[in-house]
Amino acid sequence: MLDTEATECDVDKDPPIRIVEAITRHQLSPDEKRKTKRWRQKQVKLGHDLPKEVRDFMWKRNWEVLPTRDRLHRFGVVPSARCPNCRADESAHHAMFECLAAKPVWRLVAKDFKIRPPPSLDRNRGAFAKLVIACTLFVIWKRRCVAEGKKTPVRAAYPAVSRIRLMVWKHLSEQLEASGEEKFLRRWHTRFFFLKDGNLSMPITPY
Repeated sequence: MLDTEATECDVDKDPPIRIVEAITRHQLSPDEKRKTKRWRQKQVKLGHDLPKEVRDFMWKRNWEVLPTRDRLHRFGVVPSARCPNCRADESAHHAMFECLAAKPVWRLVAKDFKIRPPPSLDRNRGAFAKLVIACTLFVIWKRRCVAEGKKTPVRAAYPAVSRIRLMVWKHLSEQLEASGEEKFLRRWHTRFFFLKDGNLSMPITPY
């Protein structure tokens, strides 16, 4: 498979994510490629709602091309599908929601930001809730990648929540500066922050 569907990759040098993306791209049907193009165009319009690195991550998640252990094992890149954080077989759903490293993060985020936790994420509405959810998924995935790289579990929940807070705060501050108060409040209005002297103030201040 690698010889025919990832010909542009060097299996000895390229990271697994690069190889998986090449294989997936090769396997897309013409209709799927058209859908990908339309999805990208839609994300350009909606992109200001998420930080760029989160937006790129969400694209990979939605198209199911994240280099999870089950995918890498299926492609023959790694010897097993075991999760780097809990040793269960790792799928994307497991990594994001079921893993021992993910569940405490969701509990704290749900309490902190007053969102509905898994399995009720789809019931959350509004740009603010969607921003929090996307940043949480991104941070959980990045921690999983750290665990994979270090070959040791990374499970501490509070540092993850701290990073999520900072990402949300930074993005909202940038949106306020870019759009002005009136437009910003129409888009991001929530009880979890208010404007004081043109600056953001909120109970969930970074720490």
